[in-house]
Amino acid sequence: MLSRITARNAVTTGALACLAVLALHALGVGVGIGPGTTGAPFGVHLYLSIDIAAGLAVLAAARRRPGEHLAWTLLGCGLVLWGLGNVYMLFGPEAASPSPLDVFWLSFYPLSFTSLALLVRSRHGRVDPRLAVDALIAALSAGALVAVLVLPAVERSMSGGLAQKVMAFAYPMLDTLLVGAVVATFALAGWRPDRRWLLLAGGLALNAATDGILVQQYAAGTYLPGGLLDSGWPSAALLLALAAWHRPPARAARPAARAQMAMPAILGLVALGVLLWEPVRSGTPVARAFAALALAAAIGRMGLALRDNARALADRARLLAQTVRSAEQERVLVAAELHDGPIQHLASLSYVLDRAVRRLRDADADAALPHVERARLGLAAEIAGLRRLMAELRPPVLDEGGLQAALRDYAADFTRRHRVAVDVDADLDADALAPEIETVVYRVTQESLANVAKHAAAGAVQVRLRGTQEGIELAVDDDGCGFDVAALPDLAREGHFGLIGMRERVESVGGAWEVRSTPGEGTAVRVALPATPRQSTRGIIDRLVVS
Repeated sequence: MLSRITARNAVTTGALACLAVLALHALGVGVGIGPGTTGAPFGVHLYLSIDIAAGLAVLAAARRRPGEHLAWTLLGCGLVLWGLGNVYMLFGPEAASPSPLDVFWLSFYPLSFTSLALLVRSRHGRVDPRLAVDALIAALSAGALVAVLVLPAVERSMSGGLAQKVMAFAYPMLDTLLVGAVVATFALAGWRPDRRWLLLAGGLALNAATDGILVQQYAAGTYLPGGLLDSGWPSAALLLALAAWHRPPARAARPAARAQMAMPAILGLVALGVLLWEPVRSGTPVARAFAALALAAAIGRMGLALRDNARALADRARLLAQTVRSAEQERVLVAAELHDGPIQHLASLSYVLDRAVRRLRDADADAALPHVERARLGLAAEIAGLRRLMAELRPPVLDEGGLQAALRDYAADFTRRHRVAVDVDADLDADALAPEIETVVYRVTQESLANVAKHAAAGAVQVRLRGTQEGIELAVDDDGCGFDVAALPDLAREGHFGLIGMRERVESVGGAWEVRSTPGEGTAVRVALPATPRQSTRGIIDRLVVS
């Protein structure tokens, strides 16, 4: 572990030092030291060494990422090939494009695309179809915007034969696709990427942006070798090296619901703006095609959202009706229990006591004693029955022993009844939660274990309870058969309200609920609750907007 920390710190320190040197170069250019002079802290050999060293650093990091080894290896190879292309450009024989130089540089792109795809699959697994559509909209809109900014300059500067024109068009086109892919990864992360994704995306986007500016300067005749622009490529390589050595978070962040609502609309407006602006500016057909496809995808996404919103509203209406019916049935059941149980039995006991009183008045204590004993036993039974009703309304064990003891008692009873091992790991301040929150945690755990008994065919369940600054987090994981989470809305329409009711119970006190499951790989329920109940609209936003 110490060697890993040392290696990561060394790479990070080296990358930051190189970035500082590049910043000094930019400052030197800005104050007029100028490229190619002895005062400039940036030279050809440093430029080459940074590119290749960054690629080697990514390859070294790949060895420490077992689940992502191939992805980072491909990206590292792409960076090394890019650096070797720079070596060939400076020290190799001059040749017209296409040349071996193009092989080195163009190899970077397929390796980068493949690396991105593998990292997305490793991080997010099965992608929500709605996020996939958002990613398509993001990629097309970003591609349209880049195309309208860069490709006209390429068309103006094209010269030579067909092969030279194809090569001149290939680089900006691949950069356009790369920027689109980077923006798409943000959509797949629910518009809440972690720091490693920011570094990775920043490096790839900076590389593409530097290429785009180079095209513009070439077209305008203003490019100056060794100038400020040349700092862009090694800076991009350093960001990619930092991303490779950055420790990935333990789990993906929860998607940003409001961003998922807003970004498809914003990107659709970007595409519309390109369609309206681009013909006047240049008439680039690629930008028009990207923008038209992005706008069509955004319109389709809005249609899907409206359909899913209508289904969510219908599910909510059915759930509300079911809740009302359940509440009414519960009241009827309690009334029936009281009428047929305690009330009838207490009335019967009153007759027994009347007979006992008459015997006592007749001074026949021996005859009265059996009646009194019957009354005593009957009263004990009714007290037990009333306690059972009280426990169904609010478990008294929560008040007597606290939430942690209640969960452990219930888990032990569940294990005895269903032969399923339940491990409760609780670390919580006994007085941290309001009674309403304790009841929600207890009921959600009950319902989760009930689902395990009914559907999971599990051998073991783990219940984890942790206090947080905001309140409490509950996790219930089983090793059962799992199910398809995408079919959850269909369960409500078929009359199965267990999981939906669990979510409504959590969100009614301002909490957040999530279920993760894959057929054959078990189920995980995650709940985050505040310490005290509060009003929340998160659940409504998640269902009516994110869907």
